[in-house]
Amino acid sequence: MRFGTAGIIGIALAMFSSSAEATDMEKFLEKAAGKLDVSSEPIMANGMLTACQIAFDGIIEDTTTDERKYLKVGGSVGMFTGEGPKKHVGAFIRLIVLSINKSTGKMRPSRPSRVFLVDSAFNTNLASLVKASPAEAPGGLDAIFLMSPSGEILLDAIKRRKLVVAFNQNDGKSDIRLPIELSATDDIDRRVKGLETALEFSQCTSTMLGQVQAR
Repeated sequence: MRFGTAGIIGIALAMFSSSAEATDMEKFLEKAAGKLDVSSEPIMANGMLTACQIAFDGIIEDTTTDERKYLKVGGSVGMFTGEGPKKHVGAFIRLIVLSINKSTGKMRPSRPSRVFLVDSAFNTNLASLVKASPAEAPGGLDAIFLMSPSGEILLDAIKRRKLVVAFNQNDGKSDIRLPIELSATDDIDRRVKGLETALEFSQCTSTMLGQVQAR
């Protein structure tokens, strides 16, 4: 699952920070917070689907502290299948977190120690975690989960057009919720892209699971 630390939002932030005053930077962060770019990115190998993922990139506000903090987040969430005759299917999350200096816009890696999915009833898939390890990208964490309940949470999120990832900062107890909207936004371009992402991811998972069953 590929993902770097920059992305479109990160590049824009770097360009803006070179000439922005501290007050302008904070206004930029406040305006940009919560507007994530999303896309569906299937992964193929040997002519077969091996993973379906929803990729995301943007800026969010950390509301777990009294001090207003902003984080650059990027990564992907999805399902994968193992190679060979075994019908092994699982779920994964890759999350890359960079802490943003509100005055300068400079970013530093801020890897979470846990990451998980949250459903509409606030249940999570954390208990089904198989393995979590640092990603190659600075500030990144890779987590692998059993298919259930992750698969159910993902499919329900597609129906609701809203996926929620949660993570923590600095090994703290409080978790930050990261809502990934797949349609409910005032921005028409983002709404169209979100709907396309949901439909493409749904088709990808249907095809991949069909291939697994056919083995």
